[in-house]
Amino acid sequence: MNQTREVTESERTCQGASNVWAWLSTWMDGDGGLHGPVVHHHRDRFLVLSPDTWTQAPAILGLVTLHEKTRDSKWLELAQRLCDYLVKTYIKEIHVFRNSNHEKKPLGHPHLAGNAMASHALLVFAQTRRSRGQSWRQYYETARDNTLNFVLPLWDSRVGSFRGWPHGKSHIHNMGSFAIRALVALSEIEGGSEYIDKYAIPAAEYIRACQAKRGKFAGAYPYADTGKDYISLYILITVLGLYSLFDHTKNGDLLQSIVESMRYLRHLIDRKNFLLSHYEGMRYPEWIPDTLLYLACSTMIQRHGVEVEGEMGPILSTVLDKQYMNGAFPLSMGFDWRTPKGHKAIPQKTVFRDAFPTPNWNAWDFWALCELLPSECTVKTPVLRFPLTVETDLEESIEPLEPTRRWVRYSFVDDVQRMSVFQDGRPIAVFPKKSDVCEFSLLEERSIFWHQQMKSRRLPRPIRTGLDLVFRAF
Repeated sequence: MNQTREVTESERTCQGASNVWAWLSTWMDGDGGLHGPVVHHHRDRFLVLSPDTWTQAPAILGLVTLHEKTRDSKWLELAQRLCDYLVKTYIKEIHVFRNSNHEKKPLGHPHLAGNAMASHALLVFAQTRRSRGQSWRQYYETARDNTLNFVLPLWDSRVGSFRGWPHGKSHIHNMGSFAIRALVALSEIEGGSEYIDKYAIPAAEYIRACQAKRGKFAGAYPYADTGKDYISLYILITVLGLYSLFDHTKNGDLLQSIVESMRYLRHLIDRKNFLLSHYEGMRYPEWIPDTLLYLACSTMIQRHGVEVEGEMGPILSTVLDKQYMNGAFPLSMGFDWRTPKGHKAIPQKTVFRDAFPTPNWNAWDFWALCELLPSECTVKTPVLRFPLTVETDLEESIEPLEPTRRWVRYSFVDDVQRMSVFQDGRPIAVFPKKSDVCEFSLLEERSIFWHQQMKSRRLPRPIRTGLDLVFRAF
């Protein structure tokens, strides 16, 4: 009598990582660039599909991690293709990476995070190549040029932190953490301590000084030093920066700060859905990338003897259950397309931006899953099924100038070559997977202008009507 062997958690994680990479690779062009549209918590980019550093960098880190866990050189060869793309498209005249502005692509104003994260990924790859006796200097030299000529000039010596943009004034902690990671990686290649002592340590101390000390947000890192927004995703990215510095210096104060932030995040895990709330204390939306990063960060600090509160197995199992048959993960549950404090999410509904999988977040999912893999594991052949068809629930149209509420239903079909989106059965967008632009898109793109329109809806009716007329005139 045949007995079906139960699949272990490690095997499921290996299969999940293999599947999500296989899906990501359908968006990869011949030069190693990962294309795709962007859905963010406050902004969309549907018209421009060209590769961006927010997608490219975590994919590289995931592939390098897979190589470390499996000792299979094919993952490093894939990482090289993605790194070669970053080097080839680097804009040396202004010392920045192409599309180092994520959801605002194509490149206008490059920001700290989009550059530091790409430099960090290149430096990690360079160090791996160097340890294997392979050529590595072109990756190191590109990252070094970016770090010295773009990242470091953003240093604000008045406060001991990095500005987010060349024209910016606030100090955004997750962006500073990307800079810390790049500086630590650069120091480990060059062997000096100047970058650590002069920039990374003061930046980390400033982040710790801004960490909430009491109240319901105790332990959380604010988004920036100019506000009180606590967003799980950015708290976790900040943790990654502090952890890289702790791993280099072994400063116990850094680890304690990380533990306090992880304790805060643990209480944002939904006890029923096992997903992590995205915004400051609000239950919804709950994001899969946040949840996987939480698990990855928990695994990192466990290596140093830290006991993580609660079981991680049910959380990981829940996330893996949500993976689509094409290998991709949806974004969230209870997505609120309006401003976080403006309207209540409807979690019992699956809206378009909950369900629509995009490479920018699946690259982060991929890297986080790779961090969860056991050492000496074997990654299985991906098991994917195309086409994938997903239909969402009825939702209110997001067009802010519509005078009355309108309810629509979205669906999308994903195959190896393209992704198509439908509204009430009518095609409204086609995304060729290796193209820099969409074939066409009638999807509403949320933007800064869109947010101004949304704000007008919460003003008194006479003012709102007047503003609507002005918006319509343009």
